[in-house]
Amino acid sequence: MKPGIELLPAEILPQIAGAPDANRQQWVHILPAISVVSRDGREFAIDNLDAVVEASRRWAGSRRMLIDYEHQSLYSRNNGKPVPAAGWIVGMEVRDDGIWALAEWTQKAADMIAAREYRYLSPTLICEAGGKVNRIRNVALTNEPAINELAAVAKVESEMKPESIQQAEASANAALNQLRELLGLSEADGLEAVLEAVRQMLEKPAAAGKPDPAKYVPIGEFQQVTAELNKLRQGVTQEAAKAHVDEQVRTGRLAPFMSGWATELCTVNKPAFDDFMAKTGPAFQQIVEPLHARFSGTPGAAGRPGFDNEIEAEVATKLGLTADEFKAAQKR
Repeated sequence: MKPGIELLPAEILPQIAGAPDANRQQWVHILPAISVVSRDGREFAIDNLDAVVEASRRWAGSRRMLIDYEHQSLYSRNNGKPVPAAGWIVGMEVRDDGIWALAEWTQKAADMIAAREYRYLSPTLICEAGGKVNRIRNVALTNEPAINELAAVAKVESEMKPESIQQAEASANAALNQLRELLGLSEADGLEAVLEAVRQMLEKPAAAGKPDPAKYVPIGEFQQVTAELNKLRQGVTQEAAKAHVDEQVRTGRLAPFMSGWATELCTVNKPAFDDFMAKTGPAFQQIVEPLHARFSGTPGAAGRPGFDNEIEAEVATKLGLTADEFKAAQKR
């Protein structure tokens, strides 16, 4: 999943887990990733989803994008009927299967969706010559969508009730407390302190004994956190998560042996992974970048059997791992 583009400034964009009306917010599919032919024969060429999102954001400006009923906003001048809002789009992002939007439903629309009185969405598209989609004007609730490739709104992952979110957060906090205990910290130590302890652990010279990566790297605890945060349904596909994590490893912001749990966490909750990387990535990169500079262009690990290159050998040495232990940790 690519970074989302907000239609409103971050400070006033509602957050799913914290807004009072969280049970009326929902991520919905508003444009497929491939060119399509509508049911009435119109052809829509879709070749740059990021450009479509950016153009839509610029057109909306400071306004929230409208979700109306049956495209009434297009017909109101002719039929004289009002244009009540079914909801408002407060954010958009590009995913593997197209553009998704964070919809904030009115109570009336939320009730009708829950009762299956409305099941589908239909975007109003502004196109260039040849049917190339330029931007999205707005979206409509309808039962006769022109584009069949969109996920039905009534089938999209359901929102969590506030009490469910509280339960998930409580479980995640319990797992974080276990991580504090593992690192020798107190309950008063916040997330910053936990991440700082991890950073210091990575920089600490190897001890006399060989540390167990599963014990001293928070893999086990993050797996538990991952399971709990899975309830929040903010993840991405396995393929997209792996590509995102591989990029962090490639740029030296994440240790290779942490890619297993990182991919799992990113799969079920990408925001949680990105938050972790924002806090720990720069510190870890300061360790790895000098190694890249030192061994840049070195194809192998001369005199260091078992490693693919000198960078892996140097990182393993700092962590007190043998070649076999380092390779095994990479596969976790």
